[in-house]
Amino acid sequence: RLNKENEPVLVQDKGYWYIRRNRSIGSKRRRETLANLGKITEREARRELAKYELRERRKIITLSTFKGVYDEFLAWYETQSPHSVRPRTIQSFKVMSRHYLPIIQDLSPDQIKHETLEKIKAACLAKGLSNRTTNIVLIELKKVLKFAIKREFLHSLPPFEMLSQRVNNEILRLTAAEIRTLLKNAGYEVGFYITLMINTGMRPHECVKLDWGNINIPAGTITIIIVTGK
Repeated sequence: RLNKENEPVLVQDKGYWYIRRNRSIGSKRRRETLANLGKITEREARRELAKYELRERRKIITLSTFKGVYDEFLAWYETQSPHSVRPRTIQSFKVMSRHYLPIIQDLSPDQIKHETLEKIKAACLAKGLSNRTTNIVLIELKKVLKFAIKREFLHSLPPFEMLSQRVNNEILRLTAAEIRTLLKNAGYEVGFYITLMINTGMRPHECVKLDWGNINIPAGTITIIIVTGK
């Protein structure tokens, strides 16, 4: 049955499914066939109708907001079979809705500025997220944009180097008194490794792998051998 003007609906005729709509031409009203879906099940026909409506919406979109991107993803996701969408894609949009969609939902990609990213970072840190998790949120934003371009939800992107910013991890700097207290309570063996790392800049795993053959006492040098390979 065709109810509304220009609204595509499903019609079954002699075992075949069609997508049709009513269209007025002057004083006459005619039924127009938009697609012949063939002999398929009703469930498949409804899925094809949803895909058709999604394609029609995309034709209208020239530059969408991030809220539009999110809504388009939800509409597209409903047309897909449960196992056809990658879990990482779903996770990226979950991160989007949870952490930064309220901040940028009314912006288009070409309106993303450094100040916008700073707001996203500040919002994440205010929620108690670590610097590392905040960096992951920015990475997920880049994934969302790439997916939106691939699926033609968007037609423009902000510079990717802007989205590659990172929140710098704070470096813990100990005073001389704090170092002495640390060495005093660390014990002989652990204190030796801490002293070695402080004076040479060696990493913990490099200290643990040291052998007497790597140490040249007369020359006052330590040789670090890096082994790579599978």
